[in-house]
Amino acid sequence: MSKVIVANDCAIEAIALLKSMFANQVASITQRELTADDLKDTEALLIRSATRVNRELLSRAPKLKVIVSATVGFDHLDLEALAERNIVAMYCPSAHTESTAQLTIAQCLNLTRSLVLADKAIRKDYWRTELKRKASLEGMQLGIVGFGRIGRRVSELAKAFKMQVVAHDPYVEQDRFEQHKVKSLGLIEVLKTSDIVTFHVPLTTETMHMVNEKTLEHFNPKAYLINASRGGVINETELAVKMRTGMLNGAALDVFEKEPLKKQSPLMELPNVLLSAHMGAYTLDALEQGSMEAARKIVGYLQNGEISDSLPPKQEWAKHLIKFDS
Repeated sequence: MSKVIVANDCAIEAIALLKSMFANQVASITQRELTADDLKDTEALLIRSATRVNRELLSRAPKLKVIVSATVGFDHLDLEALAERNIVAMYCPSAHTESTAQLTIAQCLNLTRSLVLADKAIRKDYWRTELKRKASLEGMQLGIVGFGRIGRRVSELAKAFKMQVVAHDPYVEQDRFEQHKVKSLGLIEVLKTSDIVTFHVPLTTETMHMVNEKTLEHFNPKAYLINASRGGVINETELAVKMRTGMLNGAALDVFEKEPLKKQSPLMELPNVLLSAHMGAYTLDALEQGSMEAARKIVGYLQNGEISDSLPPKQEWAKHLIKFDS
Protein backbone atom coordinates (compact mmCIF):
# COMPACT_ATOMS: atom_id res chain seq x y z
CA MET A 1 0.00 0.00 0.00
CA SER A 2 1.11 3.56 -0.67
CA LYS A 3 1.88 5.85 2.20
CA VAL A 4 0.62 9.43 1.84
CA ILE A 5 1.46 12.39 4.05
CA VAL A 6 -0.75 15.48 4.12
CA ALA A 7 1.18 18.51 5.32
CA ASN A 8 -0.20 21.99 6.11
CA ASP A 9 -3.88 22.89 6.12
CA CYS A 10 -6.09 20.52 4.17
CA ALA A 11 -9.86 20.10 3.90
CA ILE A 12 -11.16 17.14 5.88
CA GLU A 13 -13.00 15.94 2.79
CA ALA A 14 -9.70 15.54 0.96
CA ILE A 15 -8.13 13.63 3.83
CA ALA A 16 -11.22 11.41 3.96
CA LEU A 17 -10.89 10.70 0.23
CA LEU A 18 -7.25 9.67 0.62
CA LYS A 19 -8.02 7.48 3.62
CA SER A 20 -10.86 5.77 1.75
CA MET A 21 -8.42 4.86 -1.04
CA PHE A 22 -5.34 4.01 1.02
CA ALA A 23 -6.79 2.69 4.28
CA ASN A 24 -4.35 3.18 7.17
CA GLN A 25 -1.55 4.54 4.99
CA VAL A 26 -2.41 8.24 5.28
CA ALA A 27 -0.94 10.59 7.88
CA SER A 28 -1.84 14.23 8.48
CA ILE A 29 1.13 16.16 9.87
CA THR A 30 0.35 19.87 10.00
CA GLN A 31 1.83 21.32 13.17
CA ARG A 32 5.50 20.42 12.85
CA GLU A 33 8.33 19.84 10.40
CA LEU A 34 8.38 16.50 8.63
CA THR A 35 11.08 14.25 10.06
CA ALA A 36 13.14 11.48 8.50
CA ASP A 37 11.02 8.97 10.41
CA ASP A 38 7.83 10.48 8.94
CA LEU A 39 9.19 10.39 5.41
CA LYS A 40 11.16 7.14 5.24
CA ASP A 41 8.29 5.15 3.65
CA THR A 42 6.37 8.04 2.09
CA GLU A 43 5.43 7.73 -1.58
CA ALA A 44 3.19 10.79 -1.91
CA LEU A 45 3.11 14.25 -0.36
CA LEU A 46 0.17 16.68 -0.42
CA ILE A 47 1.45 20.10 0.55
CA ARG A 48 0.80 23.83 0.45
CA SER A 49 3.25 26.72 0.20
CA ALA A 50 4.24 26.51 3.88
CA THR A 51 6.22 23.36 3.09
CA ARG A 52 9.46 24.08 1.24
CA VAL A 53 10.50 21.05 -0.74
CA ASN A 54 14.27 21.32 -1.02
CA ARG A 55 17.13 18.86 -1.31
CA GLU A 56 17.35 18.47 2.44
CA LEU A 57 13.70 17.41 2.74
CA LEU A 58 14.01 15.08 -0.25
CA SER A 59 17.02 13.40 1.33
CA ARG A 60 14.68 12.23 4.09
CA ALA A 61 12.20 10.70 1.62
CA PRO A 62 13.96 7.88 -0.29
CA LYS A 63 10.72 6.31 -1.58
CA LEU A 64 8.94 9.49 -2.65
CA LYS A 65 7.23 9.22 -6.04
CA VAL A 66 4.91 12.20 -6.29
CA ILE A 67 4.32 15.63 -4.75
CA VAL A 68 1.15 17.62 -5.30
CA SER A 69 0.94 21.22 -4.12
CA ALA A 70 -2.63 22.38 -3.55
CA THR A 71 -1.63 25.85 -4.72
CA VAL A 72 -1.37 28.05 -7.79
CA GLY A 73 2.20 29.09 -7.03
CA PHE A 74 5.06 26.62 -6.86
CA ASP A 75 8.16 28.63 -5.94
CA HIS A 76 8.35 26.58 -2.72
CA LEU A 77 9.37 23.54 -4.80
CA ASP A 78 12.91 22.79 -5.96
CA LEU A 79 11.91 21.52 -9.40
CA GLU A 80 15.50 20.79 -10.38
CA ALA A 81 16.02 18.53 -7.36
CA LEU A 82 12.69 16.80 -8.00
CA ALA A 83 13.63 16.15 -11.61
CA GLU A 84 16.99 14.66 -10.56
CA ARG A 85 15.08 12.16 -8.42
CA ASN A 86 12.43 11.53 -11.11
CA ILE A 87 9.75 12.59 -8.64
CA VAL A 88 6.55 13.74 -10.31
CA ALA A 89 5.41 17.22 -9.23
CA MET A 90 1.95 18.64 -9.87
CA TYR A 91 0.09 21.78 -8.83
CA CYS A 92 -3.47 23.11 -8.89
CA PRO A 93 -3.51 26.23 -11.11
CA SER A 94 -7.30 26.71 -11.07
CA ALA A 95 -7.85 26.13 -7.35
CA HIS A 96 -7.77 29.75 -6.16
CA THR A 97 -9.06 31.67 -9.15
CA GLU A 98 -12.34 32.84 -7.67
CA SER A 99 -11.06 33.73 -4.21
CA THR A 100 -8.09 35.73 -5.53
CA ALA A 101 -10.21 37.53 -8.11
CA GLN A 102 -12.74 38.48 -5.43
CA LEU A 103 -9.96 39.79 -3.17
CA THR A 104 -8.74 41.96 -6.05
CA ILE A 105 -12.16 43.53 -6.49
CA ALA A 106 -12.43 43.97 -2.73
CA GLN A 107 -9.15 45.87 -2.78
CA CYS A 108 -10.41 48.05 -5.64
CA LEU A 109 -13.33 49.00 -3.41
CA ASN A 110 -11.14 49.42 -0.33
CA LEU A 111 -8.80 51.79 -2.14
CA THR A 112 -11.42 53.89 -3.86
CA ARG A 113 -13.89 54.13 -0.96
CA SER A 114 -11.35 54.40 1.91
CA LEU A 115 -13.14 51.67 3.86
CA VAL A 116 -10.27 50.90 6.22
CA LEU A 117 -9.75 54.60 6.99
CA ALA A 118 -13.49 55.02 7.47
CA ASP A 119 -13.51 52.31 10.12
CA LYS A 120 -10.57 53.93 11.95
CA ALA A 121 -12.15 57.39 11.72
CA ILE A 122 -15.44 56.38 13.27
CA ARG A 123 -13.68 54.55 16.11
CA LYS A 124 -11.74 57.76 16.85
CA ASP A 125 -14.96 59.79 16.80
CA TYR A 126 -13.93 61.67 13.64
CA TRP A 127 -16.96 60.42 11.70
CA ARG A 128 -15.94 61.30 8.14
CA THR A 129 -14.36 64.72 8.59
CA GLU A 130 -10.91 63.34 7.66
CA LEU A 131 -12.12 61.34 4.66
CA LYS A 132 -11.96 62.62 1.09
CA ARG A 133 -14.72 62.00 -1.41
CA LYS A 134 -13.51 59.57 -4.07
CA ALA A 135 -14.82 58.35 -7.40
CA SER A 136 -16.78 55.12 -7.71
CA LEU A 137 -15.47 52.24 -9.82
CA GLU A 138 -17.98 52.89 -12.60
CA GLY A 139 -16.16 54.32 -15.58
CA MET A 140 -12.67 53.74 -14.18
CA GLN A 141 -10.13 51.89 -16.31
CA LEU A 142 -8.74 48.75 -14.74
CA GLY A 143 -5.41 47.63 -16.17
CA ILE A 144 -4.70 43.92 -15.68
CA VAL A 145 -1.09 42.76 -16.00
CA GLY A 146 -1.25 39.00 -16.52
CA PHE A 147 -4.32 37.68 -18.32
CA GLY A 148 -4.36 34.09 -17.15
CA ARG A 149 -7.17 32.40 -15.21
CA ILE A 150 -7.21 34.94 -12.38
CA GLY A 151 -6.71 37.98 -14.60
CA ARG A 152 -9.58 36.91 -16.85
CA ARG A 153 -11.89 36.34 -13.87
CA VAL A 154 -10.96 39.77 -12.47
CA SER A 155 -11.98 41.28 -15.82
CA GLU A 156 -15.38 39.61 -15.62
CA LEU A 157 -16.04 40.86 -12.10
CA ALA A 158 -14.78 44.37 -12.91
CA LYS A 159 -17.26 44.68 -15.75
CA ALA A 160 -20.09 44.04 -13.29
CA PHE A 161 -19.00 47.35 -11.70
CA LYS A 162 -19.07 48.98 -15.16
CA MET A 163 -15.32 49.42 -15.28
CA GLN A 164 -13.41 49.70 -18.54
CA VAL A 165 -10.86 46.87 -18.73
CA VAL A 166 -7.55 46.63 -20.59
CA ALA A 167 -4.83 44.04 -20.12
CA HIS A 168 -1.25 43.14 -20.94
CA ASP A 169 0.07 39.61 -21.38
CA PRO A 170 2.60 38.71 -24.08
CA TYR A 171 1.88 34.99 -23.62
CA VAL A 172 -1.87 35.13 -24.30
CA GLU A 173 -3.22 34.87 -27.83
CA GLN A 174 -5.21 37.82 -29.20
CA ASP A 175 -8.38 35.77 -29.57
CA ARG A 176 -8.47 35.23 -25.79
CA PHE A 177 -8.59 39.00 -25.26
CA GLU A 178 -11.30 39.28 -27.90
CA GLN A 179 -13.29 36.47 -26.29
CA HIS A 180 -13.41 38.44 -23.03
CA LYS A 181 -13.91 41.78 -24.81
CA VAL A 182 -10.75 43.18 -23.23
CA LYS A 183 -8.35 45.40 -25.14
CA SER A 184 -4.77 44.14 -25.31
CA LEU A 185 -2.15 46.86 -24.69
CA GLY A 186 1.57 47.09 -24.10
CA LEU A 187 2.72 47.23 -20.50
CA ILE A 188 3.66 50.93 -20.51
CA GLU A 189 0.36 51.90 -22.11
CA VAL A 190 -1.54 49.97 -19.43
CA LEU A 191 0.42 51.77 -16.71
CA LYS A 192 -0.07 55.21 -18.25
CA THR A 193 -3.79 54.99 -18.95
CA SER A 194 -5.26 52.96 -16.08
CA ASP A 195 -6.87 54.27 -12.91
CA ILE A 196 -6.15 50.97 -11.15
CA VAL A 197 -3.41 48.51 -12.16
CA THR A 198 -3.56 44.97 -10.79
CA PHE A 199 -0.88 42.30 -11.20
CA HIS A 200 -1.62 38.61 -11.76
CA VAL A 201 1.63 37.20 -13.12
CA PRO A 202 3.87 34.28 -12.14
CA LEU A 203 7.26 35.15 -10.70
CA THR A 204 9.87 34.76 -13.43
CA THR A 205 13.07 36.47 -14.50
CA GLU A 206 10.85 38.70 -16.65
CA THR A 207 8.40 39.70 -13.90
CA MET A 208 10.86 39.96 -11.00
CA HIS A 209 10.75 43.61 -9.85
CA MET A 210 8.76 44.63 -12.93
CA VAL A 211 7.35 47.37 -10.69
CA ASN A 212 10.42 49.44 -9.99
CA GLU A 213 11.73 53.00 -10.00
CA LYS A 214 11.62 53.20 -13.80
CA THR A 215 8.23 51.61 -14.44
CA LEU A 216 6.66 53.60 -11.60
CA GLU A 217 7.45 56.74 -13.58
CA HIS A 218 4.87 55.61 -16.16
CA PHE A 219 1.95 55.22 -13.74
CA ASN A 220 -0.80 57.79 -13.67
CA PRO A 221 -0.01 59.65 -10.39
CA LYS A 222 -3.69 59.39 -9.41
CA ALA A 223 -3.71 55.64 -9.98
CA TYR A 224 -3.89 52.76 -7.53
CA LEU A 225 -1.73 49.62 -7.60
CA ILE A 226 -2.80 46.13 -6.50
CA ASN A 227 -0.59 43.06 -6.20
CA ALA A 228 -2.10 39.68 -5.39
CA SER A 229 0.35 37.59 -7.42
CA ARG A 230 3.89 37.26 -6.03
CA GLY A 231 5.75 39.67 -3.79
CA GLY A 232 8.87 39.66 -5.94
CA VAL A 233 6.95 41.38 -8.74
CA ILE A 234 7.42 44.65 -6.84
CA ASN A 235 10.61 46.28 -5.65
CA GLU A 236 9.17 47.23 -2.28
CA THR A 237 11.89 49.72 -1.35
CA GLU A 238 11.53 51.65 -4.61
CA LEU A 239 7.73 51.57 -4.35
CA ALA A 240 7.88 53.03 -0.84
CA VAL A 241 10.17 55.85 -1.98
CA LYS A 242 7.90 56.75 -4.90
CA MET A 243 4.74 56.67 -2.79
CA ARG A 244 6.22 59.08 -0.28
CA THR A 245 6.57 61.57 -3.12
CA GLY A 246 2.97 61.16 -4.23
CA MET A 247 3.79 58.99 -7.23
CA LEU A 248 0.62 56.90 -6.64
CA ASN A 249 -2.73 57.55 -5.02
CA GLY A 250 -2.52 54.30 -3.10
CA ALA A 251 -1.66 50.62 -3.20
CA ALA A 252 -3.00 47.33 -1.87
CA LEU A 253 -0.43 44.57 -1.39
CA ASP A 254 -1.36 41.02 -0.44
CA VAL A 255 2.03 39.43 -1.11
CA PHE A 256 5.60 40.37 -0.23
CA GLU A 257 9.14 39.37 -1.10
CA LYS A 258 9.67 37.98 2.40
CA GLU A 259 6.67 36.70 4.33
CA PRO A 260 5.52 37.46 6.90
CA LEU A 261 6.26 41.14 6.32
CA LYS A 262 8.73 42.53 8.86
CA LYS A 263 7.77 45.46 11.08
CA GLN A 264 10.86 47.26 9.78
CA SER A 265 9.51 47.28 6.21
CA PRO A 266 9.20 50.81 4.78
CA LEU A 267 5.73 49.80 3.59
CA MET A 268 4.55 49.80 7.21
CA GLU A 269 5.00 53.56 7.43
CA LEU A 270 2.77 54.44 4.48
CA PRO A 271 -0.85 55.32 5.36
CA ASN A 272 -2.01 54.99 1.75
CA VAL A 273 -0.88 51.36 1.44
CA LEU A 274 -3.27 48.58 2.42
CA LEU A 275 -1.45 45.47 3.63
CA SER A 276 -2.96 42.00 3.89
CA ALA A 277 -1.39 38.68 4.87
CA HIS A 278 -1.40 36.67 1.61
CA MET A 279 -5.19 36.31 1.77
CA GLY A 280 -5.86 35.62 -1.91
CA ALA A 281 -6.45 31.91 -1.35
CA TYR A 282 -7.36 32.19 2.32
CA THR A 283 -11.00 31.15 2.08
CA LEU A 284 -12.81 27.95 3.00
CA ASP A 285 -13.86 27.48 -0.62
CA ALA A 286 -10.31 27.78 -1.93
CA LEU A 287 -9.00 25.42 0.76
CA GLU A 288 -11.58 22.79 -0.10
CA GLN A 289 -11.20 23.13 -3.85
CA GLY A 290 -7.41 23.03 -3.78
CA SER A 291 -7.31 20.17 -1.27
CA MET A 292 -9.76 18.02 -3.22
CA GLU A 293 -8.02 18.69 -6.53
CA ALA A 294 -4.66 17.74 -5.01
CA ALA A 295 -6.05 14.62 -3.34
CA ARG A 296 -7.59 13.44 -6.63
CA LYS A 297 -4.26 13.97 -8.40
CA ILE A 298 -2.50 11.79 -5.82
CA VAL A 299 -5.11 9.06 -6.15
CA GLY A 300 -4.95 9.21 -9.94
CA TYR A 301 -1.18 8.99 -10.01
CA LEU A 302 -0.72 6.23 -7.42
CA GLN A 303 -3.50 4.09 -8.86
CA ASN A 304 -3.23 4.72 -12.60
CA GLY A 305 -0.10 6.79 -13.23
CA GLU A 306 -2.22 9.80 -14.23
CA ILE A 307 -0.42 13.16 -14.43
CA SER A 308 -2.05 16.55 -14.91
CA ASP A 309 -0.77 20.09 -14.38
CA SER A 310 2.77 18.79 -14.09
CA LEU A 311 5.69 20.99 -13.08
CA PRO A 312 7.39 22.84 -14.54
CA PRO A 313 4.45 24.11 -16.62
CA LYS A 314 4.54 23.59 -20.36
CA GLN A 315 3.66 27.23 -21.15
CA GLU A 316 6.21 29.45 -22.86
CA TRP A 317 6.59 31.77 -19.86
CA ALA A 318 7.87 28.87 -17.75
CA LYS A 319 11.17 29.03 -19.65
CA HIS A 320 11.93 32.09 -17.52
CA LEU A 321 11.35 30.56 -14.08
CA ILE A 322 13.64 31.78 -11.33
CA LYS A 323 16.07 29.23 -9.91
CA PHE A 324 14.90 27.83 -6.58
CA ASP A 325 16.35 29.64 -3.58
CA SER A 326 17.45 26.94 -1.20
